[in-house]
This record gives sequence, C-alpha cells and structure tokens, in this order.
Amino acid sequence: MADTEQRDGKMPVLVVDDDDAVRLLYARALERAGFTTMQASDGATALSLLETTRVGLMLIDNKMPGMTGMEVITELRANHRTRTLPVVLVTGTDDVPARIRGLEAGANDYVVKTTHLDEIVARVRAQVRAHTAWADALGQELEERARVVTALGSVAPGDSPEETAAALVEQLSRLPMMSFISLLHMPEAGSLAPLAGWAATKGTWTGGAPLASEEAAYLIERGESGPWMTDAADSRFVHSRRYSADKLGRISMAPLRLRDRMLGLLMVGTLPGASPLGATGDLLAATIDYAAVATALLAPS
Repeated sequence: MADTEQRDGKMPVLVVDDDDAVRLLYARALERAGFTTMQASDGATALSLLETTRVGLMLIDNKMPGMTGMEVITELRANHRTRTLPVVLVTGTDDVPARIRGLEAGANDYVVKTTHLDEIVARVRAQVRAHTAWADALGQELEERARVVTALGSVAPGDSPEETAAALVEQLSRLPMMSFISLLHMPEAGSLAPLAGWAATKGTWTGGAPLASEEAAYLIERGESGPWMTDAADSRFVHSRRYSADKLGRISMAPLRLRDRMLGLLMVGTLPGASPLGATGDLLAATIDYAAVATALLAPS
C-alpha cells in the first residue's frame, strides 16, 4: 500500500537535479508512491528553499553546475537547522570515489543514475521512516525526562537534607535499567559524604560514612570541571560499600552547583548491557537535569 500518510501533514521530499527530465522523473515516481515533492534545479536554490521550508528528505544529484551535491551536503551539515536532514546522493554508475566522499560528507545513502525507480523510492522511504522513528523516539524521551523532572520537582522537602535526598532517590529509582543512585554532599571542603542512595539489590538508605579522601578529591576535581559519564569498569574510583561494581554498566555524574559553588554530586549507574544512552535516552543530559532539581531542593538546607 502506498504511503499516503506522506500527503497528510508530512514533510515533502526535495528533489535536486539540473536535468529537468531526470528531476521530473524522480518527482513523479515519488509522488506515485505517496510522497509530496518539491524541486530545485541547482544546489544554491535548494539551500535557499531550506531557509524557509522544512522538508523530510533531500534527493540530490552530485554532478551539477555551480555547487556539487557533496558541497550542498557539507553546507547542510554545518547548519544546525539541517544537520540531521536525511540526504540520498545520486552519483554516476562508475563514480565509486564520489559515493565514498558523499557518505563521508554526511549523506545517509546513495543511488546511481541507473538505479531502478522502484529502488530509489524504496531507499527514500527507508530513510524517511528511519528519521521519523528517530524523531519520535527523541520526542518520547524528552517527554519522559520532563515527566521525571516534574516528579522530582514535586518532592516535598523533608525535615532533614537526608530525608529530602531519599525522596529524590526514590523517584529516580523508578526509572528502568537503574542499578545504583547516590546523592553526595560536601560537609566540608575537600570531602564528600552520602546524603542518600539506592541500589537495586539493597533498596534506599540515608547517610553513611564519608568517602575515602583520595576518592573524594578525585570526584570533586572532576565535578568542578562539569558532568561526565564513564563505563563502570573504566571508572578510577567506584564507591562500592553499597553495591557491587559488577552490577553496573555505566555511571553518569553531575555536580550539584549553586552559582559558582559545588555543593555535592549526583551519581547514576545503569545495569550492565543497558544502552549507552541510558534509561531515558541521553543519560548524561538527564542526569544534569535531575541534578539541577536536586540542587534547588537541597541547597536551602
């Protein structure tokens, strides 16, 4: 069945070729398959169109007067608005180096001039579907992260920093693929101590002995430089009194900062085999968001 949903609010395919007959042939084949199309006869016109119009994919010939297809792709990838736009490059049958350079420049796929129209349509459809799936997943992930941040923000401050930290940790422990969560504070310069933590094997706890001085110094130095993420196996120090290092995949850490002062550190560990992106997509970005909420709730105390 044709992808008629492409006609219902979906973005068009931009076909770019200086040969009028070829450009029209590609456009008609795509339209018969259910896509809407736009056309441009050269690279400069295509770039100008993209300044004011959103498209779902660009199908572009490489050999054109003025700007080549690869030069257009280079321009696209240098612009934050078009950096992720799917591009299928059309090359000559014997132009293998151009295909390689095109992929290196940022093309998502390529076809040759002699490729059957049905295959060109199939490749375009595959790229559009993949990009749509990626965008949908990203949208879902941002919604989930916003939900978690909202839940954290609704935590009522407890009678002590430890109680507040425990409530925050409880919220974060509900995320999938979590193995370990720790909220550390700096009771004095150069030291780190747990406010609260959670491990999949032990549940939630509050308080605890300060970290060893060498470990605390390392984490504070890293935290002063900003957030970071590492494989648990590569971590120089693993605060392992409450969990087993072999139960961890990756550790994401973000400092709790109030203006120019570091107050503590949020550590989040995933289960082994979890996606590097973590439980809610970009784990490091999510950890930064969660640390910001924790700072707002814990800083007054």
